[in-house]
Formats: sequence, structure tokens, C-alpha cells
Amino acid sequence: MPMNPATPGEYRDRKTGLTVFGILEIVLGAMAWLLVPLTLLSLALAPQAGGTAPPLAALLPAALM
Repeated sequence: MPMNPATPGEYRDRKTGLTVFGILEIVLGAMAWLLVPLTLLSLALAPQAGGTAPPLAALLPAALM
């Protein structure tokens, strides 16, 4: 038997779980953004360490991921 759309359904309160998950998601996103300067630093230091810097065309798809 379908529920009447005019009456609200019985739902569990998930506010705490969603808040914790949202905060965790923001923290993980911030940590991912912190890797960007580290990547740029490694590219700048690679030629000084005796390695060769990869071509920009190879780095662009990886950076966009």
C-alpha cells in the first residue's frame, strides 16, 4: 500500500552521521589539495637532483585527475 504523500514518513534522525561524514569529506579534500604544492615542489627539484622533468603534456592529464 503506497504512503500518502501528504503525511510525513517515519525516518530515523541521521543528522549526526551526515555531519561527521561531511566533515570527514572536507578534511580529505583539504588533504588532497595540500598535495598540489608538494607536486609542484617535486617538479621544481627534479632537475636539480639529476633527474629529468617529465614533459608538461604527460603531467596535465595526471594533474586534472
